Amino acid sequence: DRELDLPEYILYASMVQSLMLNYSLEAIRSKPQCSGALFWMYNDCWGEVGWTIIDYYLRRKPSFYGVKRAFEPVKLILRKNGEHIAVTGCNDTAKDITFSASAGWFPLDGSAPRIEKVSITIPAFFRGVVLELPFTQGDACKEVLALKPDDDAVRSAVLRQNATKDLALTESKIKAEFVQADADGVLVRVSAENYCHGVHFNLDEGCPEDEYFDLLPGESRIIKIQGL
Repeated sequence: DRELDLPEYILYASMVQSLMLNYSLEAIRSKPQCSGALFWMYNDCWGEVGWTIIDYYLRRKPSFYGVKRAFEPVKLILRKNGEHIAVTGCNDTAKDITFSASAGWFPLDGSAPRIEKVSITIPAFFRGVVLELPFTQGDACKEVLALKPDDDAVRSAVLRQNATKDLALTESKIKAEFVQADADGVLVRVSAENYCHGVHFNLDEGCPEDEYFDLLPGESRIIKIQGL
């Protein structure tokens, strides 16, 4: 253990805020009788270290991305319900979505997961439980319980069983590859061999469409970075 310097404190406090807002808004969105959410607050009105998600200069803080992921048009949310895991599917689009996925325990070090294949359909303009999985015991310090879709258009969902500080995270084995460029920016493919927490690009310029996200072992994402 050691004291954090100021930049580290700002980074980690911002990531905690992002996790809190993401998890809380997911919980609200998964409730069948809830039609929306308001959170305090959106942007700073002067330069400061505050608890907004966009700063005075309109730069996105880590918490912006946590909120953005919570409100994705197509989303999976996992919550424990007794002896089962309820999978809530959110689909704000006009088309039914069907895909296969891997469900189970994924070791943080990237070793072989304990998973089963499932099929999920989320109807158009739907929000509700689309699947129930039996809850199996795992090592909450060395594994994460997750649902990993085969379709890249649907993001993986992770059910947190432990605080991040108690996870046996290993050194990140991550790779970023240039894909292509256009007038708006560049596309970058980010791939992980093990569980990678809080993936971000640390750019002085450019605006990623997503960052400060987690990657499951074997997972990859293509991220657009505008302004490069």
